[in-house]
Amino acid sequence: MKYLTKDCPMRCSHGARAAEHVACGAREARAGAGLPALGLVRTRGWLMVPVMAALALVGYGGCDSRLTGCPDPVPILQSGGDAPSGFVQCADGLVHRQTVETCLEPHVPGDCDEDFGGADCATDSDCSDSPHGACVKRTNGCFCEYGCATDADCGPQMCVCAGSRARCVPGSCSASSDCGDGLCALESGRDVCGAPVMQLACLNEGASCRTEADCAEEEDSVSCPEGDPAQVCRITAGGWSCGEAPHCGGPCG
Repeated sequence: MKYLTKDCPMRCSHGARAAEHVACGAREARAGAGLPALGLVRTRGWLMVPVMAALALVGYGGCDSRLTGCPDPVPILQSGGDAPSGFVQCADGLVHRQTVETCLEPHVPGDCDEDFGGADCATDSDCSDSPHGACVKRTNGCFCEYGCATDADCGPQMCVCAGSRARCVPGSCSASSDCGDGLCALESGRDVCGAPVMQLACLNEGASCRTEADCAEEEDSVSCPEGDPAQVCRITAGGWSCGEAPHCGGPCG
């Protein structure tokens, strides 16, 4: 029987986080078997370890946030290849920037065509304000997007190529190492017209949400495409919190 489950919170950092995860797994397992809670944890190799002793050894200090862990991380590759993007996806869907990597394909050709018409551009050659310009189709026409190879190409922003075309993204962190015990998490979505909405910010224990699932019970007060959530976990002035999904709120202007 596995006592460590993904349903258990991932709390704090290093030994404290691991110990709380173990303790939670033990409580789940005993409750599921109809047994009273004990101060014991069954660990790998069927060794019985007193929970409180284990927590004392790692210095567990009563942490109460599950927000800073990343169970079962899976690397996200760069689009069209097998090179790492530096981003990983956690088991619950959270994406964070673990390392800073070079985007090997800074320019991806745009998909605008003459039949669709252009609001901002018609071909990639019209996108010359910065290097690696591409004319990209959205709901309300074609618009220029600019690629990048490294963060240095983006000024104060970050160069992101996690499974999609490389682009500069606003951010207050460049990797999770900037966030102490937290994670440099990525908000990723599209607005009502199909324009990308992406930014990076530290997700720490003070955050009120971690993923869209944490916002499911929030009241839906806006109009959204059928089947799409009205509330998602977003970066706000006060940090990560549930807010109106960028693809909701009305027709594309």
